[in-house]
Amino acid sequence: MRYLIILSISILCLSAVPKPNPVLDFTVLRAEKQTFYGGVAGSPVVTTYTLYARAKRSFKISVDSGWAEGKADRAYILMDSAKTRSDWAVDIGEIVRFQVQIKTASNIGGGDNQWQLPGSVESKSPARVKNSLCIRYKSVKNKYLTINAIKTIPPILGQ
Repeated sequence: MRYLIILSISILCLSAVPKPNPVLDFTVLRAEKQTFYGGVAGSPVVTTYTLYARAKRSFKISVDSGWAEGKADRAYILMDSAKTRSDWAVDIGEIVRFQVQIKTASNIGGGDNQWQLPGSVESKSPARVKNSLCIRYKSVKNKYLTINAIKTIPPILGQ
């Protein structure tokens, strides 16, 4: 009987403790992927992933890396079609476009002394997700944006 009373009191005390509500920085809206096949011999195949997210609060972020297809590469914030940044002061409600480009290794001709351009590094996602896009950013500590549903845009074929 004594154990039953102790057990019921401990369950009551644990249920009364408020659970921490993690404040999410972003709401992930959508992600798109587009592949570019270069037309010149030796050019790599580049897959560009763009993730759209809406900020839930105002804060400063710094974008670090992105993972997709089992590879990692540099991630950045798109300002417009020609400008990118790695850090930004985000306002509440602002839509932020994150981008990662995953490249394959490619060989440039030259006979026996061929140059090889390295592609993106083989790496597993630190957020332990497979077949998705994962972007690491830092506001106060490292956090991750992930999405599984990625819209595929028709590829661009180089000439």
